[in-house]
Amino acid sequence: MDFKKLQLIFYALVGGQLLFAGVVFFMLQQQQEFADIPYFSILVPAAVLSGAFLGYYLNNQLRVSAAEQQTEEDQLLHYRRRVILRLALTEGGNIIALVGALLTDNTTFFLFFALGMAIFFYFRPSLVEMANDYPPLK
Repeated sequence: MDFKKLQLIFYALVGGQLLFAGVVFFMLQQQQEFADIPYFSILVPAAVLSGAFLGYYLNNQLRVSAAEQQTEEDQLLHYRRRVILRLALTEGGNIIALVGALLTDNTTFFLFFALGMAIFFYFRPSLVEMANDYPPLK
């Protein structure tokens, strides 16, 4: 898998989240009755922040073994695993924020979604990061 395919995965994940956010926002505008679920006020921030922190932590744990990769293909596969892991954990928190907004009719959860999307873009694949983390092969 080359780097452009990894970027395509990133933008597909972005598109899915934004599409789901649009659907949730549209449904909230329809003034339908939703259940009052009070624990979402704790669950949503915890999910967004823990997904981001866990993605960051696990990415750093995997970064340690970056120098052990023997071929360019191994390096790219290792980096791809790191990126997909951190993006998936962040996306999970974002989806929980959107579901929380949908179920509770609380648009404040879109602020947590926005925070999660900012973190998601921070975690996007980068050639500079890859070059810094993986030493040139001899």
